[in-house]
Amino acid sequence: MKKRDNNILVQDIEGETIIFDSLTGKIHKLNPVAQYVWKKLDDIYTIETIVEGICTDFSGCERSQVVKDVAGCIQQFQEMGLIDADT
Repeated sequence: MKKRDNNILVQDIEGETIIFDSLTGKIHKLNPVAQYVWKKLDDIYTIETIVEGICTDFSGCERSQVVKDVAGCIQQFQEMGLIDADT
């Protein structure tokens, strides 16, 4: 998975990540988990290491729920065209 570089503008504003897709004209405001996943996508992180990071960084997380949340987040990014599914 890799973030789509072209036509995507990302801005952190007061601790929140906002994504503007200039191709669609849509603005996406990320929740804390989506923000964490987004920031890890271009690194050498796997889904497993992203899940482990969230479980470590966010207290009180149920691992099974985090796995579902991360998978759902990545699926939403793909459906919105923000990441390339083939990479």
